[in-house]
Amino acid sequence: MHKNLIQNAVDIIFETDVFGNFTFVNDFTLHHLGYTLEEIIGKPFTSFVRDDYKERLLHFYQDIINPDNNFPTIEFPIIRKDNSQIWGSQKVIVQRNSEGEVVGYSGIMRDITFIKNLESKERIRLEKIENFNTTINFLSTSNFSNFDTLNDVLAVILKSTAIATKTDLVSYINCQNLQQFHQTSYNLNSEEIKTGILTPEEFQHLNLHNLKERKTIVISDLKTDASGFFNSTEKLDLQYNSMLVMSVFHNNLLMGILCFSNKEKNKTWDAEDFNFITTIINIIALGLELQLRLETERKLNYTSQVWSVVSQCTAKFLSSTKPIEDLYELFDMVGNATQVDHIYYYEHNLETSLIAQKVKWAKKGVTLQITPLATFTHKNLREIIEKATSNKPFIAIVSEMKESFLKNILVTNELRSIIWPLFFNNKFSGFIGFDSCSEDRIWTDDEINIFQILANNISSVIQRSTNERLKNESEERFRLLANNVPGTVYLSKFDQKWTKIYINDQIEQLTGYHKNDFLEGRINFSELTHEADKQYVLNESERKIAENEKMHLTYRIRTKENEIKWIEEFADNIKTNETIEYIEGIFIDITERKKNESAIIDKELAQSANKAKSEFLANMSHEIKTPLNGIIGFTELLMKTELNTNQESYMATVHQSANTLLGIINNILDFSKIEARKLELDVQSVAIKEILESIEQVVRYDLENKELELHILVDDSIPKTLHLDPIRVKQILLNLVSNAIKFTKKGSISVQLKIKKQLDAERYKIRFLVIDSGIGIMLENQKKIFEPFLQEDNSTTRKYGGTGLGLTITNQLLQLMNSKLKVKSVPNEGSTFYFDLILQRGTKNSTEPASIMTTNTPYNSENIAIKILIAEDNAINMLLIKTILKNMFPAAELFESTNGEEAVAACTALQPDMILMDIQMPLLNGLEATQKIRALQPDFNIPIIALTAGTLQEEREMCLSAGMDDFVSKPIIKDAIRDTILKWVKQSTN
Repeated sequence: MHKNLIQNAVDIIFETDVFGNFTFVNDFTLHHLGYTLEEIIGKPFTSFVRDDYKERLLHFYQDIINPDNNFPTIEFPIIRKDNSQIWGSQKVIVQRNSEGEVVGYSGIMRDITFIKNLESKERIRLEKIENFNTTINFLSTSNFSNFDTLNDVLAVILKSTAIATKTDLVSYINCQNLQQFHQTSYNLNSEEIKTGILTPEEFQHLNLHNLKERKTIVISDLKTDASGFFNSTEKLDLQYNSMLVMSVFHNNLLMGILCFSNKEKNKTWDAEDFNFITTIINIIALGLELQLRLETERKLNYTSQVWSVVSQCTAKFLSSTKPIEDLYELFDMVGNATQVDHIYYYEHNLETSLIAQKVKWAKKGVTLQITPLATFTHKNLREIIEKATSNKPFIAIVSEMKESFLKNILVTNELRSIIWPLFFNNKFSGFIGFDSCSEDRIWTDDEINIFQILANNISSVIQRSTNERLKNESEERFRLLANNVPGTVYLSKFDQKWTKIYINDQIEQLTGYHKNDFLEGRINFSELTHEADKQYVLNESERKIAENEKMHLTYRIRTKENEIKWIEEFADNIKTNETIEYIEGIFIDITERKKNESAIIDKELAQSANKAKSEFLANMSHEIKTPLNGIIGFTELLMKTELNTNQESYMATVHQSANTLLGIINNILDFSKIEARKLELDVQSVAIKEILESIEQVVRYDLENKELELHILVDDSIPKTLHLDPIRVKQILLNLVSNAIKFTKKGSISVQLKIKKQLDAERYKIRFLVIDSGIGIMLENQKKIFEPFLQEDNSTTRKYGGTGLGLTITNQLLQLMNSKLKVKSVPNEGSTFYFDLILQRGTKNSTEPASIMTTNTPYNSENIAIKILIAEDNAINMLLIKTILKNMFPAAELFESTNGEEAVAACTALQPDMILMDIQMPLLNGLEATQKIRALQPDFNIPIIALTAGTLQEEREMCLSAGMDDFVSKPIIKDAIRDTILKWVKQSTN
């Protein structure tokens, strides 16, 4: 029973001896492998194993001797008697004797060929998908915009597709041009790309009905094609036996046909193949769209360049007095731009009716003339004459012409021509020809239009050279260009925007915009007209056109970089049947001419104005500050004497009035310095509280007089000290608070400091506000009050006084601090003036600086014996200076000079230790006197200190340049003059 089970089993069951020779196999083994029992018994098991698995199987048997290996399994291929093979999965048991020695092996093997085949097919499918994905990724990431033509793009796509699909020949037929069907193919075996052209007759053998319906055509055997794709199989290349055909669409139009040809019959295509090919078709469509776009751009650029060249050379040619000689240059420029091989001019003799060549040009490397020159009759050139009679060009592909004398001439001279007739007084006078020798060139509509215009203008020039009759439309246009070059030449439609249809390259130099910006409507030239000139240009243009006059306008434009240029425009209209169709003209840049016209006048005016301004400010400063010096100085001295209450009040009023007047003067001088950009900030670490308290002290008298209250509110989060210019910030706030007091009858004024934003650990954006309950400002006047010398209105000036400079100077000072003064105001309710400053936290030991620099000196001024010469022409100032010096330096000797000449003489006679020199004096001014003193005593360096009422930087520099050592500004402050004298005493002692 056990034996029957083994014999009837559907698995291979066997036994071998210890050497691996078969000693038993069951009947299924013989039946399944096709061997007889004699052919197996006694043979080694490796005889039936595929060669590449024999060694592996031997190792397997060696390993199973190990007792730990229980029933191991191995898979390997077995060779059947008919040399076919099956895959088996085998398990083996080691047979041992009673002593544990190996005496043989028993095994069972199951046929797993079907499973192995399934695994192999899946592996092949996955490998194919991976291959397809790699190809798609490569093509998808390829930059097809770098390829010159569609054929270059197709070469890459078709090669990759053929390799991926293992197709013998992959072809693409371009169906865009219904006259010529371009075919591009890649042969997998020869690894060659081929291109060619299918004629319409050859293409008619294809039935496109199914392809137009986006159906896929699979032809298993071309010889017995049942698909109906070929109307006839007579001319087919029968080296290929099967074919797959799919259509390529773009924007719902059939653009091409993609064909896969194989030598293998009944080529099978699975779902992966169709998905891959569909993706390839999409990539071809994408490449096609990109190439169409690039081709359009290339055509536009080419057309633009040709237009430009034709316009330039024609403009020059239109002014030619020797047109035949100048045609060589014109043909050279046009020929190189259009890449034609020949251009020639034939003249028609109206008397003899014979046609002869006058001018011929050839591209470099192209033979100029093959056959001898000849004279032709109308009959010889019948095709050209027939077109000329209807004023049409002769355009032909020579290979498609009927046999004739003209065709024979063209073929003999290797020409493929396009020819335009020329007319003289409406009679045929000759023609211009353009040839391509290397290919049957298809001329574009743009080229035809350009050549037509060129031919018209050549005809016009030739006509003008022989007869000065009225010129046609084309001649008028180009004559205007010739008369006005160089410049920006244009041709516009006569529409509302004067849309440009031609403009030369000079427009970019003039405006900064490329000419395509105008031609493609992205910008209109009228938009560049200066806003102040727009109405003038519009009115004059309309008037000139209405009165049928030529236009000549001068106006300004703004360029792309916002630069203002002056242009001169000449223009005229072009009419058809008394209706204006176009405007032709030229823009000429006259900016430099305008600058040159006004440069000398502007320079002289500027120099004169600056000189007058400087002199006025210096004189005003001196003339006003000189008496103020006396007033302020003596009131200060007098206020330190014993006065009764009324006298002290009167002197305080005088002193305050003098300081107010001094403030007005300083405002004017500050305004001048800011305008001249000579005012610089002195940023220090300052306690903001001390600045605010100082302001409160200054305005306390005015507040009490008007019974107003001042509230100062500072956010607690604002640092105690800040980095700022204390003098200028105090000046700004004092200006605003003083204005608030001036324009407030009752109520209060509030000064507030708030943190607008903390920018980082050290920097803050702080808002300063001055709020009043005064008369307010009308909205229309809120900008006006920031203008210099202006107030809200004249009544304000009469009622409240003031120079109108306070807010202007305040705003200009804020501009130096990268800020701006702003206002919110309601009439009869009050105003809020505010500004923002970005300030850095200050150091802890900061205080408000003194108004003047002090000198740390060990000297006691009362004991200093010094000889001082005072040069001052004003008796009051002389008395004041002497009084101040006597109080501070009682041991000093003081000497007087009332003019510059006396000062020079006294210096020589007295040999003083120091000279205090006024600047503006009679006979010799202070500068001239100093120069003479330095010249007379070059080795005796007496300190000369200027006493100047001027504050301009130039005046101070002049003092130092003249030889002075230092200066003290008027009104003289006691501490300032004391510190300056002590500084030079100390320096002399050292």
